[in-house]
Amino acid sequence: MRKLLLWACALIIVLQPLSASPAKDKVQIALLLDTSNSMDGLIDQARTQLWKIVDGLSTATKNGQQATLEIGLYEYGNTMLAANTGFLRQVCAFTTDLDLVSERLFELKTNGGDEYCPTVIVRSVQDLAWSTQKTDLRLIVIAGNEPFAQGKITPAEACKAANAKDITITTLYCGSDASGKSEGWQSAAFCAGGAYFAVNTDKPVHHITTPYDTTLSRLNTELNNTYVGYGNLGATKKQRQVAQDANASGKGLAVMAQRAKAKSTQHYKNSDWDIVDLHAESPVAALSVPEQELPSELKSLSVKDREAKIKELASQRKKLQAQIETLSQQRNAFVAAEERKLSKDETTTIDKVMMTAIRKFAADRSFVL
Repeated sequence: MRKLLLWACALIIVLQPLSASPAKDKVQIALLLDTSNSMDGLIDQARTQLWKIVDGLSTATKNGQQATLEIGLYEYGNTMLAANTGFLRQVCAFTTDLDLVSERLFELKTNGGDEYCPTVIVRSVQDLAWSTQKTDLRLIVIAGNEPFAQGKITPAEACKAANAKDITITTLYCGSDASGKSEGWQSAAFCAGGAYFAVNTDKPVHHITTPYDTTLSRLNTELNNTYVGYGNLGATKKQRQVAQDANASGKGLAVMAQRAKAKSTQHYKNSDWDIVDLHAESPVAALSVPEQELPSELKSLSVKDREAKIKELASQRKKLQAQIETLSQQRNAFVAAEERKLSKDETTTIDKVMMTAIRKFAADRSFVL
């Protein structure tokens, strides 16, 4: 009997699954944007400032470990959307694919409408894959310019839904501070432990050009040459990368420089289509990609030579990212000096108020930024 008991215990131990490595801490941001007629300025700020926000989060760590950044996107208040949905839609679910987020922001069109802020909050709470890890940062950022309490769902119900999943709500009112407070945007933020800001989206963002921007744009092009697509997604996502470079460049060299910096951070990972990132994540997986799914420059190589080529590209990328980082630090110092000359109104943009809120709430969850 004793031998049988020992055998059973040994069997249980053998059959126990190996403990998985601990999941990375997450920063999850759901961005809910009003796309009614008057919000072109808001959308444009979101497009151009995305890369500054990503850069600002690039140093987010907890216990010395790099955090994972996930961004989700909703639009609301647009009469081109179905009335039975509350004039809202999920533009993209939580994703680490920053080029996808950029692409979807540039696709947004304004029209209408009826802005049901509580409704879009509840939908985002219900539909997105929010982390259940207590120490992760879960943040809704909602921006608009109409009274907050519209639609069948009340602000109190939206607040309750967010609180149930420990999600903080930050509200950005696109107008005067007094109007934002009187129209319920401040109280909507405070009920879910969040922050409230009034921002001026009618005034174009003053992008500061620097002596470093042209070089950063060139280095970004060289950086792209180190990305090698594989599988079904390779060609499509490589095209998306280039297209989002073009979108950023279309907004000026300063925005392109910000995107280049963001692409040099840990948050810009593309292992689902780039074999260099895949190799960094799992060498075995990268070298096991079927030959028919490899790009032409790798197909004719032996496994050994293929790995050597991947490592060569990884080394080139690391050097370029280091150059971009060094120049970006010099650029940031230049920009900071110029911004000190601007008025408060000119520096109150989406990226600044969002980072103010994120830094506060991240510190509450023991993230280091």
